[in-house]
Amino acid sequence: MDEKKIQQRRRETEEKATQQRAAILGFQYLDTREIEDNLPLAQGMLDIKDMYKGHIVPLAAGGGSEPYRFGVTSQTPQSLIQKMETDYSEHGNGTQFLLISNSGFKAFMHRFDPPQEIIYDDIEIAKEGDSETLAQVSQTLNSVGSDRVFDYLIDQADRLGASDIHIENERGYIRIRMRVDGALHPVAHLDSDRYRIIMGELASRANISTASNEPQSGHMQREITRDNGTHLLNLRVETVPTMYGQDAVLRLFNFDESLLNLDLLGIPDRQRKEIDEVISHPRGMVLMVGPTGSGKSTTLYSILNALNTPDRKLITLEDPIEYGLTGISQIPIDTTGGQSFADGLRSVLRLDPDS
Repeated sequence: MDEKKIQQRRRETEEKATQQRAAILGFQYLDTREIEDNLPLAQGMLDIKDMYKGHIVPLAAGGGSEPYRFGVTSQTPQSLIQKMETDYSEHGNGTQFLLISNSGFKAFMHRFDPPQEIIYDDIEIAKEGDSETLAQVSQTLNSVGSDRVFDYLIDQADRLGASDIHIENERGYIRIRMRVDGALHPVAHLDSDRYRIIMGELASRANISTASNEPQSGHMQREITRDNGTHLLNLRVETVPTMYGQDAVLRLFNFDESLLNLDLLGIPDRQRKEIDEVISHPRGMVLMVGPTGSGKSTTLYSILNALNTPDRKLITLEDPIEYGLTGISQIPIDTTGGQSFADGLRSVLRLDPDS
């Protein structure tokens, strides 16, 4: 069952319970599902603060012979209802209180008091000895909402053009560093309680365990929206257990399949001819070596793209998969979970690959 149907079933159960509660309390029940998104709001009748405190929302301002109508919940104090009956009796139209569900109350309050989008300051890279910038960024990151801190960190790293994010546990804080233009730069010192939030998000998205005592590898993707455009960001995740918890490194790959092209890599003509000659062979082995960030994965994926034609079947075994390529069967190999490339290769050979 999908998430939408699950939510609908939960809401139906809540509404039935509210209807039964209304009969016990002596209130008329109101199912707000059909009106909570489009009923004109009776603005100005109650302060937002009082609505939250009393769990009450105005539904109609009355007029003529029509009474003032309010939605109340099982948490609305009886003393408040009695006070409002007395206060509004002076207007001659009387009051009507209808019992609504807690979900209905929240939906109306979302309209009366819509949440404001908080815009956080962009991260700046601190220069050597620049403790003021470090403290400012740390304060910003510590203030970002728990549900947004992980995405905010990734978004800012992408904005800065960082190749990776280092999350490191120190004795009394978490150190965040980013590698920009090949050099690691300190970004922030986060409160230790942020460790649980960040690692929890990382574990659920990258399919790793927060309780593991072994090094782990994972992979995740995130769509980044910036300047009215979007791009897909691939992240390779590596964690290792340390004295104070798991340290993590997130490698960022700005994914654009159209850029995985040997013609765009700036390879000199002589080396390009050698590459073309090697990959033209029907069988053999290519070794791609080099330091971190030198372009090994980009070059290998560009070679695969060059070989990726409709008349070929291409299969890869990868730990982990860094880019998802259209038209190629990519198989993840979890070596930390006991899988091996040899086991995968045995299965692949039965699938009649061309490369």
